[in-house]
Parts: sequence; structure tokens; C-alpha cells
Amino acid sequence: MRVAHGDGRCSVVYSRDGKQVITSGADTLVKIFDASDFNAEPRNIEDQHEEAITTLAINAKGKFFATGTKDHKVSYFSYPSGNFDKLLVRLTVPIRHLSFDKTGRMLAVASDDATIRLANVGTPGQYLSVKGHTDAILCIAFDPEGKYLASSSADGTVKLWDLESENDKIECIETLRVCGRVVDGSPRAAQLLRIAWHPTGQSLAVPYPEGVKVLERPHPYPYPHLHP
Repeated sequence: MRVAHGDGRCSVVYSRDGKQVITSGADTLVKIFDASDFNAEPRNIEDQHEEAITTLAINAKGKFFATGTKDHKVSYFSYPSGNFDKLLVRLTVPIRHLSFDKTGRMLAVASDDATIRLANVGTPGQYLSVKGHTDAILCIAFDPEGKYLASSSADGTVKLWDLESENDKIECIETLRVCGRVVDGSPRAAQLLRIAWHPTGQSLAVPYPEGVKVLERPHPYPYPHLHP
């Protein structure tokens, strides 16, 4: 087994064909491994990040990936070349998490200022800000159809956002109290409030202090309200 990165946060994603694994870490490196042989020397993408990489995401078609960093930047890279394409977003706070929608054209950005940004990858520097949490956003996830976005926060809540509301505004349609406010850097902040949609979009898995709860969406699919 080969050590990918040094101490600190490490992110890992598979390529869409499952043949390679892309990793990033606090050492500012992105590495691309052969998934069939982790003992082989990885291909390193160097000199593209100045501070720790805090998150990594690959788009649905597997043609591009994005990184978020401690120095407030979201960068966009071609895959499999690993070539830097553009700087998508520059903020004033560290980036926590990234999530592409099913088209790969929309990237959700979670950051420390309790705000979600929705960035169109075709228009660098432009994004829509979504506010509602009161502390750092820890995790974000588009549902499989791209109709809803789920977010978790250090404020101890998970929120569900309607991306296709009638008035063209992104509205919070559900707030779930998971726990009390979590302290940044604590084991609970690292372990709790990670969320994942079922591939059908019919349910959302949410870690609670006592374990994982699966929140079912009633039929038919478009109606969003979730109940433990």
C-alpha cells in the first residue's frame, strides 16, 4: 500500500470508469493512481495549489474535476490530463465541500461562512449565494435528478433546498435538527453531518449521534418532504 498524502485531510474519488483513483491532501498535491495497482507510482499534479486542498469532486461525465482549498479557491481541471483549466471561485473563507449536479455544469460550493454558492462552470467568478445555515457548511449533495440540494452544517442541522421553486428562488423546504452545534475540528464535526442520497433520490442518509438515519421521501418523487 502506498501512502498518498501526509498528515491532514485527504479526499478520494474514483474516475467514472473506475480505472483510476484521484486523491488530494493537505500537502497541496493531487495524485492520480491506477486503481488496479496502488503500488505503482501515481501521477502527481503539482504547483497548482498554494495551501491545503480540503475537498475534491469529479463531474458526472468524468471529464473534469474540481478542488477546494484552505486559501479560499475552487479550481477546475481537465481529466484525465490533470491540466489546470480555470479558477472557478475565489472567496474570503476556506472551502469545505464540493458537489457537481448530474449535468456537470453546476457546482455547489460549501464554505466556512454559512453560505452555499452555486457556480456555473461556464462562467468563472459568477455564482448564486444561498443562505439559511448559521455556521460553517460541512457537506452538500445534489439529489440524482438535480431538483434538490441537501446541506449539513456545524449549526447541527441538515437542510433541503428546492432548486426548481415556482418563484425562481432557491427555497429551504425542510430543516432537520440532527444535534447541537458542533465545534470546528472536533471528532463530531468530522464524523457527523455527512449526507448521501440514495441513487433513486427516494431517501437521504444522515448521520445522527446515535447512528445513521435514512430519511424517506414519500411518493411520488417530486414531493420533497422527508421524514425520519
